[in-house]
This record gives sequence, structure tokens and C-alpha cells, in this order.
Amino acid sequence: MSILLVFGNEITNALTSAIGIINPDSLELIEANCTLTNWLGNPPLPLAISKLSKRINHKQLQSELALDNTYEVVISMTIDNHEKAVNLLFKKLIFEAKQVIIVEGFVDNSKHQLEKLTSSYQQAEKNLKAAITQQKKQNIEAEKEKAQLLATINKELENRVKKRTLELEEMHKKLSHQAMHDALTGLPNRKLFSEKFSHAIELAKRNKTQVAVLFLDLDRFKVINDTFGHHTGDELLIKAATRLKQALRVSDTIARQGGDEFTILVENVNSTRSITRVCEKVLACFNESFALANQQIDISVSVGAALYPNHGKTPEALIKSADAAMYYVKKHGKNFYKFYSQELSTFQSDKLSLEIDLKRAITQDQLFLLYQPKIDITTNKVVGCEALVRWRHPERGVISPNDFIPIAEESGIIIDIGLWVLKTSLRQINKWQSYGLPIPPISINISGIQLDNVESIHNMLIALAEIPVVPSAIEFELTESTIMGYKSSTANELLSLMQRSGYQISIDDFGTGYSSLSYLNSLPIDTLKIDQSFIANIPHSKSDCAIVLAIINIAKALGFKTCAEGVENQQQLDFLKEYGCDLVQGYYFAKPLNCEALEAFISQNL
Repeated sequence: MSILLVFGNEITNALTSAIGIINPDSLELIEANCTLTNWLGNPPLPLAISKLSKRINHKQLQSELALDNTYEVVISMTIDNHEKAVNLLFKKLIFEAKQVIIVEGFVDNSKHQLEKLTSSYQQAEKNLKAAITQQKKQNIEAEKEKAQLLATINKELENRVKKRTLELEEMHKKLSHQAMHDALTGLPNRKLFSEKFSHAIELAKRNKTQVAVLFLDLDRFKVINDTFGHHTGDELLIKAATRLKQALRVSDTIARQGGDEFTILVENVNSTRSITRVCEKVLACFNESFALANQQIDISVSVGAALYPNHGKTPEALIKSADAAMYYVKKHGKNFYKFYSQELSTFQSDKLSLEIDLKRAITQDQLFLLYQPKIDITTNKVVGCEALVRWRHPERGVISPNDFIPIAEESGIIIDIGLWVLKTSLRQINKWQSYGLPIPPISINISGIQLDNVESIHNMLIALAEIPVVPSAIEFELTESTIMGYKSSTANELLSLMQRSGYQISIDDFGTGYSSLSYLNSLPIDTLKIDQSFIANIPHSKSDCAIVLAIINIAKALGFKTCAEGVENQQQLDFLKEYGCDLVQGYYFAKPLNCEALEAFISQNL
């Protein structure tokens, strides 16, 4: 029995393609042609051939595992030349190399057996190829699913990134808007207004045109804010901003400078007359009452105007000029407008100079007190006096309180002035009492700014403790707006404590604020002082007469006294006496007097 080596791809021609014979006993090459010789000299893959009976016993051949684990090419044939078993290495040679077929038992029908064997493994090869093709298809489908999954993930990531980007952009816009706009009214703030103003000036310079700026301040805003609270004050600012936006052009820039101050930028100004019309529109915005705190409240506005390049070359200079014009309006009646002029520059400079001098007035003994008597309307006797501060300037002479008190309140100097008035009054009362003079109670004015300052309140209490004066000899006067602004506050508790200690409390300028009648009864007060603006026109003005009469009746109903300020003639006195006013005060009886004159006046009225 020999082993036939067949070389080539044509299995059907295997017998004619034999290239050599090996002796199965000795494994020696019996015959070989040149093809085999060349192949043996440079084989394409390792090949070891052995006689199965010598290398693997029959029992091992029954085990497929043994066949697969051997490193030999194995084909087992029955004695009648039927295939019995092959191992994996043989399959590999068949399906991958397709070069060597080994047949054990070379007999007459070896061609038939070889064809049968080849056909069997060709079918196996087809099956394997089909399996590989199927696996490739599955791999392709898997790749498609993977690609779809990646596409879905990428799309989701893209959507999330896009959404986050939009959120960041929106947040950036919001932060940018907040940085450039007032949080309460939504109007441009100082920074944005300044940028637009600078840009407008550059355009005006290039085009040789004019730019105008208006400076607005709400009249008596503090009264409303103190009376009804900051929430109502904020609501007023919002409504005022809305009215201004509705009244002006879209091209006009309205900004909130802070507090109750607004600025308006008007570009492409053709004439002063056009700015006058803008000022008139602004004033008209406040003709209608504002619905606030469940009632209709009237408020006006003071306006100052300045033009580029006549009144300044920079935004800062122009705003300063407009502010000076507005302050002049405030000083001279409010509720109007005025253009800046050189005279106002002198006025503004004078105001600053007064502020500087006022700081030295206290330490240099330039302040002094005068006392205006209060008269009992029935007995015509002096029942009280109001201490009034005056300023004797070393160069300007005596300065009216109307000129320096607003500056003192604006700068905060009023705290020191108020404490000086209190101490000076206490010392004078103490002196009069020590002399045994029958001086009636002295009224001392207290500013709301003093009550806003804890240190100021502390200093007032120390002064009252250090300078011994009978409490009944002192009356404290606060304006209506001040006392209404301290509901349930420390200052209100302080006034209640002072009243219980024997000091009297009165509301000054009553009728000019916005008192709540339901709250009025709970206030720690003894007297309502009717503002002189209502007294000036009685008995000729029906509306003022009605107001004065109403105040008198309210005071009687609540158990308060009434004192009319600014009485200057007999007609006014007769009206007040007829309708039951308790006290009167004014030039008709006496001007503010110094200490010696007051002593003499009181002696004459005993």
C-alpha cells in the first residue's frame, strides 16, 4: 500500500497528476517528478506524512478530539477504501491551500474514492463559504445598526449642545441687558445712557447738528415714598417711566439716573423750540393723577434742559448743566422746565459754596435761634413758641432758611444742625426756668433725616438727659411726610416714648402730605399744624376754606389741637376763630423774635 501525492487544483485528474509515490512502511520517496522535487525544495506550507498505524493507534482514531489535536495530516480509510475519518489540519489543507490531497490505500478504485472525498469536502467548502457570507451579512447589519446608533447619539448630543448654546446665549443677553438697564423700570441705566450720549455727540459733531439732554426730578417724591412706603414709591417710578416712554419718540432715549431722577436724550435737534415741545410733553405726562395705594395721587415734575454744543461738549458737562437748570426749577416753584444759562452756572456754584460754608457755620457760631409765638385764638395769650434756626454768614449776612435748609438736608448737614438746635433750645429753656420766667413750651423741628440715623437719635437722647428741662416745656415738630413714613419703626416708638414721658408732639405742614386717616389716630401726636399754603387764600378760596375746615373737624374728632401757620390778617383770623381753630401763628401777631424780644413780648401778654 502506498500514499499517492496529488498536486494541483483539478481533483478529477488526480490519477493522471500523480507526481510521486511514498513507501508507507519506510516513508521513503519511491518516485518523484520535477514538480514534486521543486515543491519539496520550497514548500508553500509545512507537510508531514506518516503511516497512521505507526503513529496513532486505532482507538485514538475513534476520537474526533484526538484527530483534531494532532499536528499531523490525518486521513483514516477502511480496508475496502472507504473514508473513515479526517482531522482539522486536513480540512485546512483542502479548503485553504487547495494544493495537497493525501490518500491512504492507493488501489484500483482510488480515483472513485478520491472524487467522492473531494466532492464531500467541496460541499463542506460551500457550506463554509455560505456561513462566512451569512456572517458577513450579519456583520454588515451590525455595522449598520451601530452606525444608526452612533447617528442617533450624535443627533442627541447635537441637540443638547444646540439647546445649551441657546440657553447660554439667552443668559448672556439677559446679563448684558441687566448690566445696561435699570432693574425696576427696565429703562437704560447711567452706563448705557452715557454710551448713547457719547455716540450722539460724535454724530452731531460730524453732521454739525445739536443734541439735547433733559434732566427730570419728580416733585415731592420723598413725601409719597415716606408716607406710603417704598413699594408704592417703586410703583410710581414704574408708572412714570411708562408714561414717559409713551409720550416721547422711539428715537428718544429715556434713562433712570437713580432715585426719582430721569434723563432724556434727544438727537437731531433743529431748534430750541423743538426741545420746548418735548419739555411740555414731559410735564403733560404728570397732569393726570396716579392710582397708587388705593387712591388718586397727584405729582408733578421739574425739568432742566441743556443743548450740545452751547451748554457743554461732553455728556458729563451737559448732564451737569441740565441738572443745574432742574434744581433752579425746584427752587422756584417746581412743576416747570428751564433751559440752562450762564446765570445758572453761577447759581450752582453758589449752592456748592453755601454747602462748604454751612459745614463751618456750626463750629464758628454763625447759627442762631429766633422764636415765633403761638397764640391761643380764644384768650389771645402766648401759649407756645417755635424755635427757628437762622444763619448769619460772615460775608453774605443773614441767609434765609429757604436757601440753606434744602442744602443741609441734601448734604446731610441737617443732622448736625438739628442737634445744635436741640441743645441750644434746651440750654435757653433751662436758663429761662432758672430765672423763673414764664416761658411757654418751645417747639423744636426734627428732620426725617435725623430719625433715619441711629447715631442721631442716640445723640438726641443724650442731649435730653444731659440738659435738665421739664418735658412739658418742649414740643417736637415733624412734617406730615416724615411722621407718616415711620409706621411701626424705631423712630415711631421713640416718639411714643417721648410723648409718654411728657413731651408734646405735633405734625407740621399738615395737609401737604398723604396721611392715612385710619392710621392718624394711632400716631403719637398732640397737635396738627395747618400749612400756611392753605391759610394764605382764606376766606376767598373756597377749596382752601374747605380743606382748612376739614382739618379742623378731623382734629376735633381725634382729640387733637389745631394750629394755623402764616396768619397775616384779621380776615384769616376771623375765619379760623369762627370754625374752631385752637392756635394761630404768623406775622399778624409777631415775627420770629430773639430771646430778649420774646421775653418782652410775653411780658406784655401776661
